[in-house]
Amino acid sequence: MPIRSAFWTKGGGSVLLAGRRPFLYDFDVTKGVAMKIPGIMGRGSGRSVDEVRRMNGGGADSSRSHTKPPSLELIECSGGEGGGFKQTIAIGADAGKVILLDGSSYEYRGEVSTPRGSSVRAMAFNENSGNKLLHVAGNGGFVTTFDMRSSRVLGNFISEGHDGSVISSIGVSKAGGNNCLAVGGEDGVVNVWLGNR
Repeated sequence: MPIRSAFWTKGGGSVLLAGRRPFLYDFDVTKGVAMKIPGIMGRGSGRSVDEVRRMNGGGADSSRSHTKPPSLELIECSGGEGGGFKQTIAIGADAGKVILLDGSSYEYRGEVSTPRGSSVRAMAFNENSGNKLLHVAGNGGFVTTFDMRSSRVLGNFISEGHDGSVISSIGVSKAGGNNCLAVGGEDGVVNVWLGNR
């Protein structure tokens, strides 16, 4: 699988690998073994990943609760266990949806949706503010900010200069005591916003 994203998970014991495939890989650094994660299991069933595997003889979940997107390449990982937050994995899906997984078990935790249902093009977690926020960028310069504690929308804005353009990247940093949100588009413009948006 050509790898498009890689993130440390499980306290640095594993690396989550993603590409243009309907599955992910969990590479155990200590054992040197990669385990295939066949899509998003347990979504909508209320069952754990292990329960779903047992029901299907150890294989993938073949029930209707198993969602197999065409590609799981667009992922983002939160920092980890600091600040009382569990690590969260966000996966960009169709119709403006972002699927959320537990960073330790890869179990389905829920999902959030952009109000306009615009395509998810980039994501970034912000854990610098004492809260856990997820910024999701889509088409037309549209950015939505979610509070990950409540899974509710905190706000929406159009990144000036990107109106009508496709956002290709988004990043968060703490500089000089301020939270900074950088939004870059295919139009070649990068906007930097200070403070929490």
